[in-house]
Amino acid sequence: MQGICKLCRQQKELRYSHIVPAFAVRWLKKTSLTGYLKTLKSKVRVQETRRVFLLCGDCEQILGQDEKIFCEQLFIPYHEKNQQQFEYGSWLRRFMVGLHWKVLVTKEETYPAKAEAAYARAEVEWRQFLLGQSASPGDAEFHLFLSDVVQDSTGELPQKINWYLARGFDLTPIYSDAGMAGVYAMIVRTLTFSYLTPKAAKDKMIGTQIAEEGVLQTPQTIQSSLGSFIVGRAKAIERMPKTMSARQHEKLLERARTEPEKLAQSEGFRTFDADMQLKQRRMRDKLLREEARRRMKGRSRNSPCPCGSGLKYKKCHGRPNP
Repeated sequence: MQGICKLCRQQKELRYSHIVPAFAVRWLKKTSLTGYLKTLKSKVRVQETRRVFLLCGDCEQILGQDEKIFCEQLFIPYHEKNQQQFEYGSWLRRFMVGLHWKVLVTKEETYPAKAEAAYARAEVEWRQFLLGQSASPGDAEFHLFLSDVVQDSTGELPQKINWYLARGFDLTPIYSDAGMAGVYAMIVRTLTFSYLTPKAAKDKMIGTQIAEEGVLQTPQTIQSSLGSFIVGRAKAIERMPKTMSARQHEKLLERARTEPEKLAQSEGFRTFDADMQLKQRRMRDKLLREEARRRMKGRSRNSPCPCGSGLKYKKCHGRPNP
């Protein structure tokens, strides 16, 4: 298809480009039981994520170089070898700039004027940076957080939180009423953020900021409104209609019976099991709270919690419900 390449702005033959990097799509299919992808909008299985006529062949290669390095030096070592420390060079920031730039140039919604102004400015700065016309991607602040399945929580979490984090893609501009604007791109356990405006002073991102070069390692910490944003995105999945038909469910159970080892080793099963374990722990905690409340009736909240933890009741199962 002939058209204007979004990156070099020249009239050329356009490629049918992935928004989500192709390596992540391949890995997700490889580690699933079915070998297919599911969407939130249809019961039809798919082989690809969203693609658009976006880049010419030369510009596709520019972004593809950094995607390849990111896949080989961070994505695969983290997902398949459980590596927790990574030395990185300029390729990591370039990968994030390219990914977040694609989010901005393919966005389908209109955002508040201040946010749109920040997006427009970043799009120009990032395009010039990717083309080698600028040595810097501007004032944007980039962060990368390596997540995994949630084993436990002190607060209420969506039932599908692990499925969202470990088996999903989510790419969107972000903004707040306070004037923050940025980009969020989550690719199966790899959460990336860019702040196009200064983040709130109370926001703490520990071990996540990406420089020209450095070392990225876990554990990392996010103490900001982004935590609530991520939980909100995961909750949205629960409001979606179920997209697995009865026949697809039957086929999946049959494969589980005939290929139990493959099921047990799949990332899909690990994620499903983590969601179930988290749900069971929350149910047990609820029962313990109810029992503790019954046994503490008429007693001081400073008394030891009847669960046997050694803590005061008010500091243990007598805390306000999360």
